[in-house]
Amino acid sequence: MDNWDEIRIAYAVAKLGTVSAAADALNVHRATVIRNINALEKALRAKVFIRHANGYSMTEAGKDLLTVAAITDEQFQNLFQRIKGVHSVIEGDLRITLLQPFTYLLFPAIERFQSSYPQVKVRVIETVNRLKLHYGEAHIAIRTGKRPESDDNFVSLFKRCSFGMFASPDYIKKHGKTIDLEAENLTHSFVCRDDEPQTSFERWAEKHIPNKNMTLCFGKVGTGQEAINAGLGIGFLPKDLVDKRYPSLIEVYPPNPEWTVDNWIVTHKDVHHTEKVQAFLKVLDLNSE
Repeated sequence: MDNWDEIRIAYAVAKLGTVSAAADALNVHRATVIRNINALEKALRAKVFIRHANGYSMTEAGKDLLTVAAITDEQFQNLFQRIKGVHSVIEGDLRITLLQPFTYLLFPAIERFQSSYPQVKVRVIETVNRLKLHYGEAHIAIRTGKRPESDDNFVSLFKRCSFGMFASPDYIKKHGKTIDLEAENLTHSFVCRDDEPQTSFERWAEKHIPNKNMTLCFGKVGTGQEAINAGLGIGFLPKDLVDKRYPSLIEVYPPNPEWTVDNWIVTHKDVHHTEKVQAFLKVLDLNSE
């Protein structure tokens, strides 16, 4: 591909949904938009759009291409503003990806950020999949576990979370607080995620807690937190989250060094210095203090 105009025009159609809207926004004729889209699809030997009565929608190939186009367009806009020596209005989407158990860590930062930059829509992508930062699938990633190593990324420690095992007062009243994981007749119920282990404490649990005692599995972390609070079983929770939101819960096992989880802020070098990303990173720094 050697013609950015074709991609830029296709990106405008993708954002606005119709050829006419894209032509108006770019101040070009409809025929110019159609001609560029046709040229792009010819060069790619693949359809970028599906044409229908209400406008244009993207094919899978189109989504891949325009994901990259979105981040490239953003970089151009920031470059133009820096060259002109002025600050642009910070707007658009800010995509942040992380594992679901740690979304609560972002809430104070998002609140601060949206108070200062209300024109930005923050999209939190909770997934076990490592989205490709170099591909523009996310602006910022919170990676869990060992420090990510990459020459293309900026990496800094965000939060170190200490996990313990907790249960509700009702559960303790019915089943007691003493737990011997080695006992053959262990009767306690444990709450766990219904997924492959992603964290150190989940791997520890898989190794040390009998499967027959994992009586409640859930897909979403919030469900697990509420299940523990409702007395349905014992489960892992971050100590700081319990202190803030579930102060009535009882610590059954104190935080274990093996269960400590590091969370890292990761940004790709191509977007790290953009105003939008830098603005959010500053808020995250405040949140980390």
